[in-house]
Amino acid sequence: MTVTVAGIVENLRTGTTDPWTWSHNTGTTSPEGVVVMICHGTENTDLVVSVTYGGVAMTRIQTNQDTTTEPGRSYIYFLGSGVPTGTQTVSVDLTSATTTDIFGISYTLDGADNLEVVDHGGVDNNAANPSVTLSYGGRTCMAFSILYSGLTDQTSLTTGANCTKDSTTDFSGNFTCAPEHQTTAGSSDFAIGWTAATDDVAYSAIAVSEIIVVPLPLQGKMM
Repeated sequence: MTVTVAGIVENLRTGTTDPWTWSHNTGTTSPEGVVVMICHGTENTDLVVSVTYGGVAMTRIQTNQDTTTEPGRSYIYFLGSGVPTGTQTVSVDLTSATTTDIFGISYTLDGADNLEVVDHGGVDNNAANPSVTLSYGGRTCMAFSILYSGLTDQTSLTTGANCTKDSTTDFSGNFTCAPEHQTTAGSSDFAIGWTAATDDVAYSAIAVSEIIVVPLPLQGKMM
């Protein structure tokens, strides 16, 4: 069995709620991992203190920022073991009750065993066609990414090869945010990205795989 997406839930925060929460209610039968991706425009300040899934702390893997013209930031958090089953709450603790609109998306992942991040990377500041090549090391992985863009809306963004766009939500204002995942897991190094004109960028990406289970050495042999 390889990594597959079990369920996806998105949420847009437009108030001042802190902590900011949403219910993840799909793909929750027996998930082996969770990915939460977040982005915002208006400012590049690090607004996220921590993220939990069902009360279990997640690990920040990647964050990127754009500091010029139209500032923004992207974040990716991951949980690869001890994932609670059933409908759970994603809770994002913020640094303050900021009025900045913030987009979030959560993925539950299936697999044969616990999961881990194999590689990650990102792009900061103005760029065309933001992309990251993730190293799989011959392992079967699935890539995920989140793009903050200074382009006006998502119709200006096109997913890369073998990728699926996971939201069409836009921010109010002249910038947007777009998440995607590798449609089918693979074992070759993978360039995940977007086709987009040069503009402000805060782009984060990760690759997830099942953990490698190493057999215990034989301690002796039966006589």
